[in-house]
Amino acid sequence: MKTIKVEPVTRIESHGKLTLELNKDGSPSTAFFSTPVLRGFEAFLRGAPIERVPWLASRICGVCPVSHSITSAKAIEKALSISVPETAEFLREILVLSQLIDSHALSFVILSLPDLVPKDNIHDITGIKEHYPKFFEKGMRLHTIGRKLTHQMGGRNVHPINVKIGGVSVNPLQNINFDITAFLKEAMSITQEFLANVKEWFSQKEELVKTVG
Repeated sequence: MKTIKVEPVTRIESHGKLTLELNKDGSPSTAFFSTPVLRGFEAFLRGAPIERVPWLASRICGVCPVSHSITSAKAIEKALSISVPETAEFLREILVLSQLIDSHALSFVILSLPDLVPKDNIHDITGIKEHYPKFFEKGMRLHTIGRKLTHQMGGRNVHPINVKIGGVSVNPLQNINFDITAFLKEAMSITQEFLANVKEWFSQKEELVKTVG
C-alpha cells in the first residue's frame, strides 16, 4: 500500500493536509483531510476584562472576524441576561452580511474560480487574471464592496471594533460617505452574473460533475 500526502492544502480559508492511501493497483483505499480546529482562544481569554472579549475573539480569523466577535458578545449577553436594543441587532446583522459579501467573494474568486472556468490549464488566480480579466476585475470589485461595507459597519474591515457587550459602540449609518444601496445593488448584479456563468460552465462539464465523489 502506498501513501501520498499533500501538505499544505492551501486553496481553502485556512490550511490543511490531505492523506491518500492507495491499493496495489493504484486505486484509492482511504482518504483523510485534516485541518486545525484548536485555536486555543479559550485559554488566553481567561482573566481578560469581559468588555474586551468581542475584540479579542475577532482575532481568531482575519477572513471571518465579524462572526467570532458577534458570537462571543452574544454568548456573554446570554450568560448575563443582557438584552440588546433592536437597532443594535439590525446594525449587527448588516455587519454580518457585509462580512459575508467580503468572505464569499474572496472564497469564490481566489479559491474556487480557477476550478470552475472551462480552461483546464488554469489553476490559480493569476490564470484567471490573464485569461478572464473581466471576471477577475468584477470579483475583486465584489471583494472591495464587502470590505468597504465591513469597514463602515465594524470600524475596521479586519478585526472590527464596533461590536460590544450589549450592542454596538456607535451607529455607523449616522456618518456614511457613500451610497450603501447602490453598493448592494452592484454586489447583487456581479453575484448574479457569476452565478449565471457557473451554471453554464457546470452544464458543459455535466458528466464530469456527476462523477465527483
